[in-house]
Amino acid sequence: MLVLVPREGVGEGRFDSLLTLLEESEDENFYSLLSGILLSVQNGSLECSALLVNQVPGAQLVNAVDLTGRAALHYAAAAGHAAVIRQLASVPGCELEIEDHNDR
Repeated sequence: MLVLVPREGVGEGRFDSLLTLLEESEDENFYSLLSGILLSVQNGSLECSALLVNQVPGAQLVNAVDLTGRAALHYAAAAGHAAVIRQLASVPGCELEIEDHNDR
């Protein structure tokens, strides 16, 4: 089961919080990165989302979904962050038409 744990400071662009997140064990790291990217894009942090996207090869992190089927693009679009949407869409392999569990 995927459990997203909010990380204090990550969504606000605090790189010290990101460094702590990136030092976690490998087993938990991907889910921590997913939590971080979703918070970062929801809050419009280009710097944090770029750092996180570069931690996982390809578009695996960008296309990963939470329990509701929402990916990073869903969060960025819902928050109206056009620059973040462009950033995510530029990742090779990004699924632009990914749908959540509500077919959105």
